[in-house]
Amino acid sequence: MYLKVSNILLVSSFIFLYFSLEMFLGSKIMWLDYNIIKFGMFDIKMELILDWVSMSFLSCVLFISGCVFLFSMEYMEGENEKRFIVLVLLFVLSMCLVILSGNVIFILLGWDGLGLVSFVLVIYYQNFKAFNAGMITILSNRIGDVGLLLSIGLLVKMGDWSFNFMEMNALLFFLLMLACITKSAQVPFSAWLPAAMAAPTPVSALVHSSTLVTAGVYLMIRLESSNELMLILLILSGGTMLLGGLSANWEMDFKKIVALSTLSQIGVMMFSCSLGLFMISYFHLLIHAFFKSMMFLCVGALIHSKISQDLRFYGGLKIFMPMVFMGVGISGLSLIGLPFMSGFYSSDMILEKFMEGGLMALIIAIVLISFGMTGSYMMRLAWMGMSLVNFGVAGSMNFNKGLMSKSIFLLSFMGVMLGAMMMWMMISPCLIIISGTEKFLGLCFVALGVWISSLLWWMVTFMKKLGLIMSSLWFLQSISSNNLIKNMFSGDLIFFMDRSWSEKMGPQGMFTSIFMLSMKSEVFRSKSLWLFLLSSVGWGTLMLF
Repeated sequence: MYLKVSNILLVSSFIFLYFSLEMFLGSKIMWLDYNIIKFGMFDIKMELILDWVSMSFLSCVLFISGCVFLFSMEYMEGENEKRFIVLVLLFVLSMCLVILSGNVIFILLGWDGLGLVSFVLVIYYQNFKAFNAGMITILSNRIGDVGLLLSIGLLVKMGDWSFNFMEMNALLFFLLMLACITKSAQVPFSAWLPAAMAAPTPVSALVHSSTLVTAGVYLMIRLESSNELMLILLILSGGTMLLGGLSANWEMDFKKIVALSTLSQIGVMMFSCSLGLFMISYFHLLIHAFFKSMMFLCVGALIHSKISQDLRFYGGLKIFMPMVFMGVGISGLSLIGLPFMSGFYSSDMILEKFMEGGLMALIIAIVLISFGMTGSYMMRLAWMGMSLVNFGVAGSMNFNKGLMSKSIFLLSFMGVMLGAMMMWMMISPCLIIISGTEKFLGLCFVALGVWISSLLWWMVTFMKKLGLIMSSLWFLQSISSNNLIKNMFSGDLIFFMDRSWSEKMGPQGMFTSIFMLSMKSEVFRSKSLWLFLLSSVGWGTLMLF
């Protein structure tokens, strides 16, 4: 079943890639408009945008989904096959609806579908940690859903459901931006992204590469607005870049490090959008999707081989698991922007545009520090993976069927070749004038980050308080959960209200009271004849006396 679904998705991916190239080379755009319901002056229409942007992103989503299903054939062996396939397909279809929709009504359907199905996938392994992670995930995303619902109300007032052919006012843009930053886990809504690691690793590969977190970036690219509120997005995305990069340097969980890396890269994309670099942001979005999904599949292969997620158990990968070591190496080099890897073409262009734009020194410093932190935590991964010393059992590192290796190989090919291919075909030549120093500044900061990683590795024992701040995402994890409520109102008040009066007088208490009352009345009803005779005898006796 996994293999059939994987083949269908991979073939569909190449079909949509062909349509994307056809539309790009022919400068074609198709707008499909189907009237579903009409009431008064308003029509609810199904509007689909078919252009090279939507087709190429759809091809990317389907290709990664096909590789994930191929990987899951071995990784999810022994699990409920139909349940997992149906849930992941619903997740992918919701993302496809967001990609193709031309009006807010159908974007909301896909948007809510992503949120609800992601909640079910996060709690797939039903335990206490997964339930907490699922609750943080869905509640954080519901904040953005409220913004999308309110934007629909504003669009009703304007007389149209689509925002593509109207002037974007400040309130409408703010509501749509709120939806984007919550879905893409920007500060202060970043805590749910590492928490979503409770989901199975193949699901994490989809969530962090091309579906859930990228939906907000994609919608922001589609808006393509130059509103003054972009300054808010600039500040929040800059904070997200620093948060992800710094926190990853104090983390020992391999899977969470990759999640924090996603957080930092999504911040880079949003940062680019805030400066009006929408197509470059989209370019980086596609390239990042491939090498990040490959990195997650490599993590999944390590977890499946009975190795802990702790970095200290990963020594000797190049000997015992060379395919996984190759996948982590390719994705890591693309992430730091090594020349002529796929990530180099997008990240280098972003840095050049930042340098050329005459931005404030603080903004450029934030970007360079985040790039340096990327080099720092990737150096940690490389050093721990290449080291011949580990605390794990080397004999447990194996692949059974080779399906994991095939999916990693497919994504590694795209991770190496995609950047150059897209650069030549889809990015038009442009003149960028910067000095030689500015040109090599990004690589210098990456090298500086590599050097800093060696210092952090030895100084981590002397920086425990700073490490506590970083590993807790600047205390966003506590703020996003009930720890803040406990600190503000005390645990006694929570126990008194939530577990006493609310349960006694709330729905559960009312149900219990009505149930007990009905049971007592059932006793009287079942013995009604005896009660009638007893009451008759009693009243007769009273009348005699």
